[in-house]
Amino acid sequence: RALRVPALTGMLVLALTAAMAATAPAPQGDRLAVGTSCYAITATKDGATQTVGHTFQSIERTMHDGKPALKVVVHQRMGAKFDMRDTYLLDAANLQPIEIDNERFGKRHVRDVYDDHGVTETRWDAAGQATTTKKPLAHPVWEGNLFGVMFAALPLEQGASYAVPFYQYDKDEGTFAIDVTGKRTIDTPEGKREAIVLQAGPSKAEQIEYLIGASPRMELAYNGPQGFGQSLAPDCTGFEAAAPKAP
Repeated sequence: RALRVPALTGMLVLALTAAMAATAPAPQGDRLAVGTSCYAITATKDGATQTVGHTFQSIERTMHDGKPALKVVVHQRMGAKFDMRDTYLLDAANLQPIEIDNERFGKRHVRDVYDDHGVTETRWDAAGQATTTKKPLAHPVWEGNLFGVMFAALPLEQGASYAVPFYQYDKDEGTFAIDVTGKRTIDTPEGKREAIVLQAGPSKAEQIEYLIGASPRMELAYNGPQGFGQSLAPDCTGFEAAAPKAP
């Protein structure tokens, strides 16, 4: 009998682990603040910080096929070097993706449409020619291009860690690794805010610091590698001024 106890204990541990994984909390759309926010993208070198780009972000509630959905737009500009706009349609309850449209410098680049079997992906080349492929997915996923908004929709309990499976059109399938490390009071254009501090990224090796507003729930800032970061701006004038001029 004594020899069988470790085996039984191991089986119980495996069962409990599986049960915990099956009931792991998912992102929840009603945690998010809706509305429009803009951010300054910054670079710090030798102690000097300068603004090198701007991000526009909006979250609005809508309907899709008779069901509640969230439309999220994230548009990043860094002068003539980078201009990317993502438009997401997400399940309003759990933020699982319905579709995403990615544009580069105003031209369609990738469109992913999700269903129960996988993702139908259309890519446009430099000449505007489209190629469509169907990709099966091993399990339900979240959208791998959406970071701060999705992180903000998690429970974010102190000391908790979350593993969220994703699909991203350039990385294929992976798992977001999110660790809640504490809270911090930070200065924002709207005054002092309590921020939930995360280490988060598409893998443990790629984690960076994210600051998520405790109430209302929204992305406030991130501090990335090589001195790059992003923080909440007072308004969207910087983003609007960064729009490329018409020829």
